[in-house]
Amino acid sequence: QIEYVDNHVHIPVQKHRHVQVVNTVQKHVEVTVIETLEKVVDVPIIKQVMVPQTQTIEKIVEVPFVQTVEKVIEIPMVGSTTQGHTRTTQVQLEPLRELGPESVVQQVVMGAPLPAEQFLEGEGQPLEEQIPA
Repeated sequence: QIEYVDNHVHIPVQKHRHVQVVNTVQKHVEVTVIETLEKVVDVPIIKQVMVPQTQTIEKIVEVPFVQTVEKVIEIPMVGSTTQGHTRTTQVQLEPLRELGPESVVQQVVMGAPLPAEQFLEGEGQPLEEQIPA
């Protein structure tokens, strides 16, 4: 006689599952580098200053000049002597421009010494003392 025995055998069933795997990958990135060049430039400052100026203006002034010429004419006459005639004539001349020389005068004057005066404390009037010369 045959006897059937039910024997369960577990056979593993393979299933595919996605498992996330983290991998580190290097990626090359181009980065722009900004270089700063510092250069010191001296900038001149223009400063305006008012300077007082003295200007001498020469002004020519014409002054009328009148010259008086007097002549005494004696006419010899036979006989008695009489007084001659006097004639006066005015002649208008052109104006003259004259410039006198510049001069600097410096005087040092010395005289006799003055009498000395002395004040005493408490008194309002000075005492005069004569210094022998």
